[in-house]
Amino acid sequence: MLDIGDDYLAAEPHLISVLEKVEGFKDVCSTNDLAEVEERSQKAPCAHVIYFGDRVPDVSNGGIQTQVMQIWLVVIAVRQGRDTNAEAGKLIRATLKQLQKDSFVPNVGALNRINSPARPRYTKGFAYYPLAFSVNFRLRG
Repeated sequence: MLDIGDDYLAAEPHLISVLEKVEGFKDVCSTNDLAEVEERSQKAPCAHVIYFGDRVPDVSNGGIQTQVMQIWLVVIAVRQGRDTNAEAGKLIRATLKQLQKDSFVPNVGALNRINSPARPRYTKGFAYYPLAFSVNFRLRG
């Protein structure tokens, strides 16, 4: 487990750069929360990177060092249509494949897939498929 450098949210630019390599996305962007995903005018299919928070242990060595687990969501958005699931399925597979290749976040650690705290959502115009990842690191006081 690495000690994180100066950027506490270093996983975000890494995720964005990896997702930009996935063939099929018209846009990859940072989004503040799941509610904002629906409100944006989207160039679908696209991927939204969302910081979902972190978990720290109850005890942290007197504040000298804390182990942190950050959770990041990648929400794949596609337009609703006849082939929505087929298109989403290909993008999900391509995303997971690319993140397996480029899972190591420099100065932070490896991204690990975890169960998503969000469920897929469907609106009149779009379908949203969330994938969740964690990254673990040490934060020194």
